[in-house]
Amino acid sequence: MKTLACVLLMNCGAAFAQTSVDLPTPHTITLSPAVSVPGCFAGSVTTLTYKTTVTGFSADRNYVNGQVRAWFSCGHSGRGSTVHTVYSCPQLTWDLSGNLVSAVAPIAYNNGQPVTSYCPAVELVYPSTQPPSSTVVGNEFTNSGGYIAETLLTEACGAIACYATYYYPTLITP
Repeated sequence: MKTLACVLLMNCGAAFAQTSVDLPTPHTITLSPAVSVPGCFAGSVTTLTYKTTVTGFSADRNYVNGQVRAWFSCGHSGRGSTVHTVYSCPQLTWDLSGNLVSAVAPIAYNNGQPVTSYCPAVELVYPSTQPPSSTVVGNEFTNSGGYIAETLLTEACGAIACYATYYYPTLITP
């Protein structure tokens, strides 16, 4: 009986299950400092839904880094004026449990006015543009502890063509 219990315990100890954790993206990110120039005030940026990409691990390999496209509008719609939309690229950091630990939205300025700055290109593998919809790994990074951070891409498809790609940052724990 002791031998059977020992064999069962060894088999249980050898089984490792990976867990997939969705990495959250906040809907808004507070600007610090806020944009406050003549004709423009913004206290936060709004992230674009389902456009968060994983960019890799931190230098110490203990955090997952990512980026998301975001925007804010400023100005007014009165006579002789225009509303301007400014895009930025907030940088996100998650711990290895999948918790968001940092969300920083730098704003670029030119002549004292906020200007659009786009996210750096990240190499992604896209799914087919033919229906049906599919989920693929857009990119994948692995750290020395066996954690895998990746951007999953899903396409929304109709009967004839796919019309949108959604980005899902994910962490797979060892």
